Amino acid sequence: MMRWPSGVVLRIASSRATCWRSTCQTAPTFTPFQVAPVLRNREDVQRALLHVLPAVTRETANPARVLVWVLIDTRGVVQKAQVKQSSGFAPLDRAALQVAARMKFTPALNGDQPVSVWVSVPVDFSVR
Repeated sequence: MMRWPSGVVLRIASSRATCWRSTCQTAPTFTPFQVAPVLRNREDVQRALLHVLPAVTRETANPARVLVWVLIDTRGVVQKAQVKQSSGFAPLDRAALQVAARMKFTPALNGDQPVSVWVSVPVDFSVR
């Protein structure tokens, strides 16, 4: 978690929860794997989120969550990101997508082979 001086806390929740793959890469579909991808640059992602976060959200006391689908290739690089579940506030959704593009993961493995997968990544915005 990263705390702003104003008391806003950002938390990038675990990315290991749900992995999906797309054969046409337009909509997430499940793919088998034994080893889930793991976010490698959590601190960089939190700094990037602070940079792109709309100033208006720093003033709100309402917590918000954006669920983002992220397509991770066999090298752990994000190829695509889309909102799975909106926060209801478009600037937060856009901030979550911009940051998702900067995420770096370890590749998912099916046996000993890297596989491309979709990962559902929750991004929480809250004030404490």
